[in-house]
Amino acid sequence: VLKYIELQLDLTFTFHSLRIKFEASQGSMMIDFSTAASLELIQNLQNAKSRDCFLGLLNETLTPMGSRLMRTNILQPSTEQEKIVARYDAVEEMSTKENMFFAIRDALKNFIDADKVLTSACATSNYESIKYAIDETLNDDVVYQRKPLDLRNQRTYAVKTGVNSLLDVARQAYKESNADAAELVSVLSGR
Repeated sequence: VLKYIELQLDLTFTFHSLRIKFEASQGSMMIDFSTAASLELIQNLQNAKSRDCFLGLLNETLTPMGSRLMRTNILQPSTEQEKIVARYDAVEEMSTKENMFFAIRDALKNFIDADKVLTSACATSNYESIKYAIDETLNDDVVYQRKPLDLRNQRTYAVKTGVNSLLDVARQAYKESNADAAELVSVLSGR
């Protein structure tokens, strides 16, 4: 993925600027490539462009995000009973309440493709405006912390004072609460 970003999008990342964490898919099963191909889950074996496959049969999604989610759910179906039952209940409710079904369908037509928006926001031509927005919003000394207390403080003070007045008030309350707690600890330890 990083090579694709570097070669195709002409983007590079400085050393230690990304934190990538692998998470095994829990609560779902993996369907391997040969099984997916044999069962024609995503693509027809005779004609790759044909919609005559399981995904083509089910895919009535209105958004690119919905289409990607449908594909993911076919290739990595859930093994969690609660999630499966909730999906069945949702399908049953949508199939019995026609007005709600069409209202939701109409609402989904107006959704934007978040992936496309984020990709265009991160395009090379937008670097300067993004860098300016970051510089105006975040404190200069913000770096990733490993210890829980340092991480909490880093997150609390990452945004510059004056950017959001509500955040400034919450930060002041946090500061005062910590001072009160420290004072209480010193009083109790003096006994």
